Amino acid sequence: MSAFTRFWKITVILLGIVIVALGLYSHIYSDWRTANRYADPCQQSSFNYHGWSYEWCPPITIEVYFIVINVLCLILSIASLCFANELEKPSQLLKRVDKFYHYVASLLLLIAGILLIASSLKVQSMRLHVVRRELSMMTVEKVIAGVLTIIQA
Repeated sequence: MSAFTRFWKITVILLGIVIVALGLYSHIYSDWRTANRYADPCQQSSFNYHGWSYEWCPPITIEVYFIVINVLCLILSIASLCFANELEKPSQLLKRVDKFYHYVASLLLLIAGILLIASSLKVQSMRLHVVRRELSMMTVEKVIAGVLTIIQA
């Protein structure tokens, strides 16, 4: 494997680690996860929701999908780096599998990044309050993680 290819694979792995860490941090410490614990927060009377009730309310599963896809792609990228010497051999089957994996991973990462950005911006625009406190949604961190995921894809 060439030095450039090895550098590129290691860079993608490091970027994947940053994205997974940022995604987990913004998911765990977000009040959006707490608000989704029991029911749809857009329909709960305990939250003061500024907006129309018929608007799209992003489900928490978008964040879970984002984290799962990024962790899965990170694991597969590490495995790809470990088995890079096997992929360099002239086996057409391994090269096709590797190419297919990269296309599917890019598509899934692109979808995950776009969904997370759309969800974060929508949640930020909702401005949910509990009693007199506005909920901390960690939207900036989620948007950054989504943008980095799109760049990685």
